[in-house]
Parts: sequence; C-alpha cells; structure tokens
Amino acid sequence: MSSILEMPELVMEKIIEFSDFKAVLTLRQVCCDFRNFVDDLKDSKLPDAKFQLITLQAGNKPGRPVNENKILLTCDDQNGSQKLSYCESYSSSRRENSNGKTTDLGNSNIVDVAIRDLELLLKFQKSDLDLLSFHFNNLEFGEYSSVRALPVELTTMFRKLNRKIKTRELSIRTDDNSHMIPILKFVDPETLMILRIFSLNIHFPKKVEADEIVKTEQWKNAEELVCRVNLLNLNVEDLFHFSWFHLTANSFEAEDFDKLKKAYTSSSKFRKWQLNMSRFAYEQLSDIWGPAFVLEQYKNWYFRMKNSEENVLHIRIRNPVFTDRGWHCYYCINFFLLETRCVPSGANTSVHLTLCFIPLALYLVASFYPIHNAYIAPLGILMIKDHGSVSTFTMIVTNKLLRKAIRKLFSLSEYSRKSEEKMFERKQKKISGVYVLN
Repeated sequence: MSSILEMPELVMEKIIEFSDFKAVLTLRQVCCDFRNFVDDLKDSKLPDAKFQLITLQAGNKPGRPVNENKILLTCDDQNGSQKLSYCESYSSSRRENSNGKTTDLGNSNIVDVAIRDLELLLKFQKSDLDLLSFHFNNLEFGEYSSVRALPVELTTMFRKLNRKIKTRELSIRTDDNSHMIPILKFVDPETLMILRIFSLNIHFPKKVEADEIVKTEQWKNAEELVCRVNLLNLNVEDLFHFSWFHLTANSFEAEDFDKLKKAYTSSSKFRKWQLNMSRFAYEQLSDIWGPAFVLEQYKNWYFRMKNSEENVLHIRIRNPVFTDRGWHCYYCINFFLLETRCVPSGANTSVHLTLCFIPLALYLVASFYPIHNAYIAPLGILMIKDHGSVSTFTMIVTNKLLRKAIRKLFSLSEYSRKSEEKMFERKQKKISGVYVLN
C-alpha cells in the first residue's frame, strides 16, 4: 500500500480540498515533506478556517512579572475560542495552547513563532472576519526583548501574504503611529466598516498627527469610528462620512462645530457623534448659536433637521467632571437625534434676546408710525431665512414678533400678504407646545 506522500499531487490536493481546517493542520504534522506540501499550496486550494475573530496581544501589562513578556494569539469560530500564548523569560521561551499543552521553544524567538502561526491562520482564512485586533502594550521589556520587533515583523508578514485581510472591524491599540499605519493599509478597505484606534492610556491618550491616517482608504471607507488617541490637526471634513464616531482631539474652533452641525442637519444617515476635547471655547460657540439651554451639568442646543419633522438635532456639552474614578479631563460634546416631542419644555422659552430685539423694535416703531416702503420686506425675510444656526424655539418667538411688525409696517396690503405667506409658512402640527417651522 502506497504512503500518502507517494500519491500523485492531484490526489493529495483533493484530500486537502475535502478536509476541514483542523484536519489539514493535523495532516501537516505528519512529516516535514507533507508540511512543506501544504505550505506551498495556493491559498485557493486550502479549506476555509471560518474564523470570526482573530486577536494578537503583546507586551508587558501592569501587574505581570517584570521578568516575563508575553504574546497572546486568539481565534474564535462557531465552535468556541482557541488561544495560543507565547512567553519569554530570561532563561527560556514556551508556547501554551487552550488545552494546557506546553511546548518548550528553547532559544527560539517567540515573535518568529507567533508570526508564523498567525500567517498560517490567515492563509486559511477566506471568509470575512468580524474582528481583527492588534494590541501592543508596553514592548520595552529589557534590552534583549524580541517582542519589541513584533510590529515590524507583522508588517513583513503582511507583505509576504500579498493580499488584503477582509474584516468588518479592525481594532489597534498602540501609542506609535509607525505601528498603526502599516497595519491599517493591509486591511481590505471595501470590507472594513468599523475602525477602532486606542491609546495605551485612555485617560491621557498619546498625541498623534492625523494627516497620514485620514489619507488611507480604510479611514475614508469606514462607516463607524472609535479613536481614543489624541488626533492633532484633524479637519472636520474628514469626519463627515462617518455615521457614528467617538473621537478624541485636542480642540476645534467654533466654526468647525458649526460645520459639523450643518453637515448633520443636512443628512439622515448620521446617528451619534461624540467628541472628547481637551480645550473648548464655549463663548465662541455661543456667539454663533446663541446661549445654550442649561440642564444640570449639560449645555444644550436644538436644531431643525432638513428632511425630518419628527426629530431635531440635539447637541449636548458636558464640562470635565470629577467622579469616583477620578477626573474626566475632557469636554464631552455629543451630536444625536432627539424626537421633537422629547425636547424639554423649558427649552420652549429659551429665547435669544439679541435676535428678538430687532423684531421687537420694529413692532414698537410700527405701532406709532406705519412705513410705506415695500423694500423693507426682504429684510424680514432674510432674518428668518438664515435661522438655521438658531434653535427652533428661538425662531418661534422671533418669527411671531416679525409677523406682527410686518403687518403694521406695510400699508401695501397685497405685497404684505404675499411676503407673509413666504416668510411664515409652517406646519400646523403642534407637538409639546412647539411649532415645527419650515
């Protein structure tokens, strides 16, 4: 009877084709020749590993013995989770699997062993991953530590693999931009939906230049973002394609927040935006949007949505606060949809006095002296037309005063009537005491 190695290559390829991932790994351990045969096969001829999650964690976490470093490789499928841990100490290296089986690696470099194992897993992975995660903790474990070379070796492996990794979500935890960008570029941008980038210390995140990150196709194609590194020199326009994001940044100008507001109110695709800012100029924002409606520790603004009568944009800002976990040292700014009926009743009387002053003055003047001049009407129209930067509730009071003033100002009844129709057209549906204006 012929041994498996004496079979024609076509027959061995068929055996592998009808075997599952774990069976091929077992066959691969038969002998070196068969292992080489499997490793030399094209990826298309290998079975799909069907992993849902692959994570690689490395470094010396707080609390771990100072004389040991570790790499942890985890892969999940529908049957459960499998873990491989690679430990490096001053005297030896070892690998341990989920079943407790330990292999002495002798003087082998644990980075080389872990990278080979990861490459093998990715070689068999054909279906889209739900999550691909790389977390690099403190890699500075003594001068001799090989773990510091892991990000570089990982990049080399991706180049050798020569294909993009298809995953719906990518998570990277590092303080080094040189680790972040190469990994990001080896993920398939067409498949990626969620991008998560974390600093090693989320309370005091590392400052990272945004320029190179936002230029990647992966950033541009992702729909959701969690970025807990402190991005510097970020343009708000680079956020407009995200339907959901949680972002840490140094600071934005008031004009940048106004751009975000205009983008949000002009589209129905956005869900929630959250920004953590180390610096925030409330006074500048009040100059553009008017005074906020203050409720507990939050400053609130409410804006009409362009294509929705049922919802308004709620912008809520919280100052840094002290909790039982310590200081939240960031201003927290949230953009999200709120049903119109859920707007606090107190907000209905929140009026921007500066905006009400002009129509009030016009009303008082008109009470004593009717002006026969049709050219003032466009002024009234302009005042109402550009209230996109003001809350819906301020507009109600302002518009009512303007309406009464215009009636008294113009003796040209035909022109006045047409102007009124254009300026004060509104929906008659009243919700919680609030008129929804067009």
